[in-house]
Amino acid sequence: MNYILTRDDLVLKMNLEGIPTEVQDQVIAQYGENVLKGATLEALSSLSEEDKKQLESHIETGNEKEIEIFLAEKVTNFDKIIKEKSDAEIEKIRKEMSV
Repeated sequence: MNYILTRDDLVLKMNLEGIPTEVQDQVIAQYGENVLKGATLEALSSLSEEDKKQLESHIETGNEKEIEIFLAEKVTNFDKIIKEKSDAEIEKIRKEMSV
């Protein structure tokens, strides 16, 4: 994946400074899960039936890194999908944190 943000990047982009580290960790973990789920759902439409079966077996293992690698190999614009989902999720969290 070419679109990698560090924990510190995420804390700044999401306006999480000043809140306890445990809460930051929970928000960041949820962010990662939401980005991968959203990107996976979007990528499904471009997968063949065989690839969808393979993806299902990867999902059953629960290994998010394995899922991400598989999708990056099978979906030509997966990096772009990840970036779009990431940006949208960061914006959503920013709005929630500024209330």
